[in-house]
Amino acid sequence: MKSSIIIVVIGMISAGCSTTTYLSLTENDRGKVIRELNAYEKGTNVGAEVTIILFNGEEVEGELLSVRDSALILCTEYGATEEELLNSVYPIILVKNNEIKELTFEGKSYVWTGIALGYLTGAVLGGFIVNSTTDLYGNEKDFAIIVGAGIGSILGSVSGGIAGYALSNKEFILEEIPTGYNFYILKDYTRYNDEEPEYLKVIDVIER
Repeated sequence: MKSSIIIVVIGMISAGCSTTTYLSLTENDRGKVIRELNAYEKGTNVGAEVTIILFNGEEVEGELLSVRDSALILCTEYGATEEELLNSVYPIILVKNNEIKELTFEGKSYVWTGIALGYLTGAVLGGFIVNSTTDLYGNEKDFAIIVGAGIGSILGSVSGGIAGYALSNKEFILEEIPTGYNFYILKDYTRYNDEEPEYLKVIDVIER
């Protein structure tokens, strides 16, 4: 039983940390792309964290700030403050759509966090329940508490891992990008999905 639980936990860790979905940006795959995007949760007041591979082999990473007709705007530092962006503390990059070979939405796994929290919570609850309900005394009671804490930590790790997996963002890669694709499908996953601030509007050249 114990070995089965360990296998389940290891499986969740592997799935939560390594799952990558490949999505083709063709008309036939558009519904699947939209479903994956709808399931992706970006942080508050920030754009999605992305990695772009260009046709020339160059790789660009950062936060997606804005989508234009023919280009994407990124900041190389994910989560930079508005003041840092305004003062160009970190490079802001324009990438033309026709240069993009692949675009990856970086995943974020909460499996390890869930397992750790579940382990601690389960151990405390397991020990507390045994301590509150057992009629044993002395060393026997101490041993029972340790066993209860151990069982609670295992069960807590599994439930915490499951919860962490459910909350995780899975990595997915957009590929087979049609020529002239405008990427407006990504507009809701930018920091500025309504209108670019004035300082961003002046960026109209490739800065790499």
